[in-house]
This record gives sequence, C-alpha cells and structure tokens, in this order.
Amino acid sequence: MSNINEQDLARLQENNTLENIKATLKENSTADDVMLWVECPEYQDEVHDAKIEYLEDNNGNMVKHITLCFGSLGSVEDNLYAWSKSITELSKKEVELYKLKEAYEKASEKLLKDAAKEKAENDNDIIKAKYGGNNDKTRAKYVKEMLIKEDREIKNLEFSIDYLKRRISFLKQLIHTKTIIMEVKE
Repeated sequence: MSNINEQDLARLQENNTLENIKATLKENSTADDVMLWVECPEYQDEVHDAKIEYLEDNNGNMVKHITLCFGSLGSVEDNLYAWSKSITELSKKEVELYKLKEAYEKASEKLLKDAAKEKAENDNDIIKAKYGGNNDKTRAKYVKEMLIKEDREIKNLEFSIDYLKRRISFLKQLIHTKTIIMEVKE
C-alpha cells in the first residue's frame, strides 16, 4: 500500500464525477481497472489520505484498489479551538452585517430623495416610468434593483452568519458528547 501524492489528489479534486475520477486514477497505471473504496469512521468534509493497493482479480487482471480515508472529528481541544474561532468570526460578521445594512439604508434613502427631486424639478417620475406606479412596493423594488450588489452582499453575509450559528451549535454538542464519552470511559 502507498499513499497518493499531492498532484494526484489535486487532480482528483478537480474531477467531479466517478468516471472522471476513475479515468484519472487509471492513467499511467499498470492496473486494468480501478475500484474506489471509502473508509470513513466519522464524518469529515475532506479526504486526508488515499491508500492504493494493486490486486489481481480472478481473471488475471490487475485491479487498482483505492481507498479514500476521511479523518475523525478531531480531539476535544481541536473542537474547542474551532468553536472559539467560529464565535469570533460570527461576532465580526454580525458587526459587518450591521454596518452593511446601515449603509444600504442610507443609500436607499438617497436614491429615493434623488428620485423625488427629479420628479419635483423636471416632472419626471423615474419610478413610475419604470414600473407603472409609484407606491411603497415599487419604490422598494426600485431600490433593490439599484442596490443589487449591496443586497447580495447582505444576503451572502446572512447565509454565512446562519452557517456559523449552526456550526457553533454543532461544535457545542460535539464537545459535550465527547466529554460525556470520556467520562464514561474513565
């Protein structure tokens, strides 16, 4: 058995289908076929190793057996560090979100003031011309279209914050579970 090198692993990560992965692994190989196996005692989102064996099948063909190895969920110390890091990141992102929302509100107010000024000075209702009306709903739509980049930044940050909240909750429960298991073992 030998470990896969970094170049091969990088090529594996670029390919997203099983057939492409098998073809990549079969290249420059003395094997007639490739079989993929997964060894995963616990869930982890990245492969930390790949074991390779060359075995002969019943027909005399050489088959390259590749086992993708996923790591464990780490030690309690690693989990505590990740928990702490996630909490700090969450705090920073919440402050950033607050600032983005304030900036969005100011930009929104400016857009609506400019539109009202244009209507008063030139009798040109930009919003009504674009949407056929000028009410709260159409003004909100106008602002959202004009500030689409800022709106997307806010949404992405909200998704990131939601993910961090779920991750923190998961890590908290994981640490608690591991602590109980360690107490039971002792």
